[in-house]
Amino acid sequence: MAADYGGSKPSASFIRAPAMSWLPLVAVLVIASMLHLRSDNYRWKAQFPEVRFPVAACEALEDRMVERRVLSSDQWSDYLIYSFYPRMKVFFDGRSDFYAPSIRGEYLQLMGAGWRWEEIVDRHQFDAALLPLEWSLASAMKVHPDWAVVYDDGMAVSFERVTRE
Repeated sequence: MAADYGGSKPSASFIRAPAMSWLPLVAVLVIASMLHLRSDNYRWKAQFPEVRFPVAACEALEDRMVERRVLSSDQWSDYLIYSFYPRMKVFFDGRSDFYAPSIRGEYLQLMGAGWRWEEIVDRHQFDAALLPLEWSLASAMKVHPDWAVVYDDGMAVSFERVTRE
């Protein structure tokens, strides 16, 4: 060790030091490339249980929902963001702690089909909705003349705003 640091001549450990400093970087690159190659494998992708998320509805409605302002539940909106970001805008998602109390209040009004639901929908300019079938708003939209059912699988119901000319 004294000879290594004594300055007389470079030792083998001194020559290997720069090569060894690249070893962690090479290891990271090899692991990253292996993960990237396996990312096409379905086992590496996030799986969402179809009993809790509108997986079938999203597969069936993808072309109809992208580039729209979609009203959905907070949990389902998280799934929509995961699946379609940045091609879709959702109203309310699971980060509800960061929303103003007035927005949270509007969300609760919509969820329960409160007396202001039409005003809130118009103000936010929703042109599509993907709602849990058990929501009161789903029942209200089914009978409203401005909304048409485009999908219903018994779990999720999707609506589009009817355009009148």
